[in-house]
Amino acid sequence: MTEELLGGIEPPIRLPGFGCSAFAGCLENGNYVLGHNFDVDRCAYMLVRTSPADGYASLSMVNLEYLGLTLDKFPLTDAAAPNFILAPYLPMDGINEKGLSMGVLSAKGHITCQQTGKIALTTSTAIRVVLDCCATIAEAVETLSHFDMYPSRGSNYHFQLADASGAYAVIEYANGRMHVLDDRYVTNFFLTPGVSEDRCGQDRYDKLKNTMTEKNGVFSDVPDAMRALADVAEDGTRWSAVYNLTERSLHLTPEHDYEETYFFSLNAPVL
Repeated sequence: MTEELLGGIEPPIRLPGFGCSAFAGCLENGNYVLGHNFDVDRCAYMLVRTSPADGYASLSMVNLEYLGLTLDKFPLTDAAAPNFILAPYLPMDGINEKGLSMGVLSAKGHITCQQTGKIALTTSTAIRVVLDCCATIAEAVETLSHFDMYPSRGSNYHFQLADASGAYAVIEYANGRMHVLDDRYVTNFFLTPGVSEDRCGQDRYDKLKNTMTEKNGVFSDVPDAMRALADVAEDGTRWSAVYNLTERSLHLTPEHDYEETYFFSLNAPVL
């Protein structure tokens, strides 16, 4: 990919492990949402909007450190420009114009490395493929089945997905296979039975379970959904995102500042 986009220039992409929490639910007004906390060491990040000619428009959040743009390099110079070309291919969560949303979370356990002869994808490029090409979870599952999944930097990950129909799923890779689970909340351990006994993030998982059970998956409004993310936020939570799948929008809270939420919409004109 770097050869094609950058003519051989290799930005120092770093993909450290991280935590995260996610859920899929709905609001009392009938809108469907996906919530995602992105947990990692302090870093710079950006919102990316893409509108491919042969795919769906999307909004996604990118950690700039994964492009080698660490905080000590700010303010940036022109030398950093090539790194940004790769930003659309490193989303951590996002939504497309069809109302399909997807977020990635680390998972403790065996490292996924499928080798069936299919085209290989890393976890972040998988999100880009799904946002560009898929309108529903069913389409996402079908699309991902045509690729071999490789981990980013020797770690393992799983995904929370939700779409505008109200469907939701967790996708995991274990024992060389893709597993699609009918689950609406996830943290950092495998939900596929028998894969791993490591229960990293169990405390946050239990909080999400209690919240989702108490509310039956229905939040009064976006701030209520954001409070559920605040309840499982950690010191390393860089952003909390509530994607409204019905309205194709993002409510974003950076750095634990839950009094300050930013709104972005795919329905807004591009300036």
